[in-house]
Amino acid sequence: MIARFLPLIALFSRAVRDEVRGKFSPIIRATAALFLLLLVGVNQRSFEYQAAAGQGLLMMIAMVNFFGLTLVGLGSFCSAITEEKEEGTLALLRMTRLNPLAILLGKSTARFVGGLLFLAVQIPFTMLCVTLGGAARDQILRVYAVLGAYLFFLCNLGLFWSVICRRTSRAVSLTFFCGIVFYILPWFLAGPLFLRSFTGGPASPEFGLFEWVIAHLIRSNPLGDIANTIFNRGGGGFPFTSDSLPFHLGGGAVFFILSWVLFDRFCSNAGEAAPRKRKLTGGSAYGLRVPRPWRLAIAWKDFHFITGGKKGMGIRLILYSVVIGCICAWSNSNKFGNGNLDYGDIGGIIRWSALILFTAEFLSVSTRIFGVERKRQTLGSLYLLPTSPARIAWQKFLGCALSLLPLLVLWQIGAWMQDDWQYHHSGSGYGSYRGSTEYREELFLMRCSTIVQYLLIGTLTAYLSLKMQRAPLVTTFLIVGFCHFLSGIMFGVGSSSGEAWVIFQTFIMAVATIVLAIRIPGKIADCAAKE
Repeated sequence: MIARFLPLIALFSRAVRDEVRGKFSPIIRATAALFLLLLVGVNQRSFEYQAAAGQGLLMMIAMVNFFGLTLVGLGSFCSAITEEKEEGTLALLRMTRLNPLAILLGKSTARFVGGLLFLAVQIPFTMLCVTLGGAARDQILRVYAVLGAYLFFLCNLGLFWSVICRRTSRAVSLTFFCGIVFYILPWFLAGPLFLRSFTGGPASPEFGLFEWVIAHLIRSNPLGDIANTIFNRGGGGFPFTSDSLPFHLGGGAVFFILSWVLFDRFCSNAGEAAPRKRKLTGGSAYGLRVPRPWRLAIAWKDFHFITGGKKGMGIRLILYSVVIGCICAWSNSNKFGNGNLDYGDIGGIIRWSALILFTAEFLSVSTRIFGVERKRQTLGSLYLLPTSPARIAWQKFLGCALSLLPLLVLWQIGAWMQDDWQYHHSGSGYGSYRGSTEYREELFLMRCSTIVQYLLIGTLTAYLSLKMQRAPLVTTFLIVGFCHFLSGIMFGVGSSSGEAWVIFQTFIMAVATIVLAIRIPGKIADCAAKE
């Protein structure tokens, strides 16, 4: 009887052994434990002035784990099946005795077990919150149970899109979009739906189906469940009941079953492992005809075939304008009071929407600038061209950077509209403050720090995409976040000058960016030699 299930768990057991015996995973788990002890040491002085120091420390640990698991999950779970499709090895797996369930268990569930081990190693150290006061053992176990259920849901959601999609980038985008729909969008819809209860509008004794779904999604938010667990001791002990646990456990099971059912439909075609054929007439990533190449041929290639070229920029600009217009219309219809949005409010919406879209597109370009070449194994062909690796690198950066110009123009338009409205409606004091030397120095320092940080994230992501095939962007965020935390300890704690901290961070980030930029050409040569 047991022998029948051995082929089912063969790949799973091997993946778990590799996860446990590998060098990288224990280092990550040990780093997580040391990070918790570092948090305790940093906040040791403030514990003397807090009545419930363990409560605040537990909340800080929970937030760090939540956002860290989200980043790691997006980079790891979404590539469970797509990496096999991109490398052309999924057909080889299907030729073995492994059925779809065995492949799913081996490729995805083993990574989920690694995430659970990452959480489990922290529990003994988190029990220090009980000694510090303000937190009970049941609360700590409940917080980690909520995080584990969220990890299970994220794992199977990423697995579902990994089965459906052909590329990891698309699976990550769709998983991120589902996260926005499940966790962020309900809070925007809750205001107009429930406002009638407080404004004397037409009220009904019971909510409709749509209102019930929105309310259920809000109650199932893991962050809300964590906050309610830590700051409200009401409710049952362990084992306990909460709204987020059934939602995430049931939703994760549903997405896993859907992945199992749809596996043969989306993963049986041999063409899924190979890139789609294009027409001989030429075309860009958007299927549009491209003109003759420039003198800088590599920059032209990336501008047209990675970012879509001029027509791709135009299409994205139209889509961005439609999105910003919808946000303005929604904000105008739900604005409190009788007045409409003025051009200052519209400028602020354009400014921050363009900044968010610019960040998303910048991060996407950073991962694809060398990642596409590695997946298609074309770095060796580029290296054979009569040009240096350094010239290849800066031409690729130039070709991808040109696609970001429309969003920069939108951001500048929004900033000008917002600043112009404030200048005309805030009196002469606002203009005199903007013309002061103090404001100009502060603005210059802030802009330099922001630009250098973007350059560091883009350069580090591009460099890591040459060293690792999975989750370079997630690793970049973890490295940059940890460096920010360490610099905050050095200059933020006990320091009265916040400007010194910003200058120090900007200098370190600039030096790191230069070092990484110098090392990228050599890494291109190494990757080209391995192909």
